[in-house]
Amino acid sequence: MEVPNNSPFDETQTVHISGNPVDEPPTVHISGNPTNGFTAPYVIGRSKSSGPKIFGIIAIMMAVISTLFNFYGLLSVESTLDNYEQIGIDVTMSINIWVYISSVVGIIYSIIFGYAGSQLYNYQKKSIFIGLAAVGISLASGIIGSVIMGDMTQNDEIGGILTGIGIFTNIICNACCGLVILMPLLINGEDLE
Repeated sequence: MEVPNNSPFDETQTVHISGNPVDEPPTVHISGNPTNGFTAPYVIGRSKSSGPKIFGIIAIMMAVISTLFNFYGLLSVESTLDNYEQIGIDVTMSINIWVYISSVVGIIYSIIFGYAGSQLYNYQKKSIFIGLAAVGISLASGIIGSVIMGDMTQNDEIGGILTGIGIFTNIICNACCGLVILMPLLINGEDLE
């Protein structure tokens, strides 16, 4: 024996359109349920932006190139100092020490910047602060290096100009590196955890 189904959700769906399309927009009345049962509201979750992943990869690539460049600088310190002496630059103890220290500091901040890029790739907000710390180390190192290299010249005017150019280009380069780290936060900071 079959039991009659008296569910209100089983009624057929009907559409009734009323109104004059010239004078007023038509109204649509839909009766019935389009499915057989209760429906849950459809919620669309917002997906994470791909910006942190892209800028994280860029930061990692910049860090790898910078690490290789600074490692090469560390390996070629002796030839660099010999070249300075051959062109007539008086190599003092401060220049000798600085050439070694700048390469080691460059390797260190490049590795820190690469770590910040890998954390940014994983949507970590702490990566921004780590990356900005690495950029700050790079900025301080570059300014000190520009002043020391400006003192290498015997002419104070040329040394001052070279120091100013070195500091200016150092600020521009580090601002670009800082923007690579900051862009995901500026675009959409809600994606970072």
